[in-house]
Amino acid sequence: MRLLAIGFALAWLGLIPTAEEARSYCDDPERNRRWESLSRKYPHDFGVQALDALRLGLCQKIQEGTLTEHEAVKILWRSRSRLVDHDFNSPVGGFLDREADRRRKAEVLASKVERLNREYEAIAEDHNQLALDIRELSLNVLEVEEEYTRRCIESAGRSSGRRCQKLRGKVEELEQELNQLQEDLTDVETRRLQARKRLDEALLKLRGGR
Repeated sequence: MRLLAIGFALAWLGLIPTAEEARSYCDDPERNRRWESLSRKYPHDFGVQALDALRLGLCQKIQEGTLTEHEAVKILWRSRSRLVDHDFNSPVGGFLDREADRRRKAEVLASKVERLNREYEAIAEDHNQLALDIRELSLNVLEVEEEYTRRCIESAGRSSGRRCQKLRGKVEELEQELNQLQEDLTDVETRRLQARKRLDEALLKLRGGR
């Protein structure tokens, strides 16, 4: 049962990568660092040394072009049970368990970052649209105010009172609408900053956990 569990852990961690993942797996500096640390800590453990030696050898052959990613994956899959061996006290198991736990946490955090990023982008889009609406409405207010000034003030009241009253009412209506949009923009800006903060915090945790 222990042997089977470790075998599944190898696949779950990406220690047995797919052909598409083989290159990125070999070039992952953090995973290489952990393997080097494990190898130094247990120099006489057969399971640790065999796994590390196989990993290094296969990656070297992939880089040299003498072994394809697909062939390397097949070798890893066929050899995993023998490499874990029958030593239940091997530190490989604990190492793989910790790696699996780190990977699960990283996946949860990555999913959270993706969700928060979508949330932030949606709010930022609302913010930009509101800013455009305010600009357009501000120009509209200026046009109506200029017309009111020209017809009802500079012309010494030659326009009808009804026409001037209508223009004045239009200006006030547009100004109220503009004020409401500006309040909405302030609210969205607050939400945007909060969403940005949540996203940055999640990104920091994700980078720190790698």
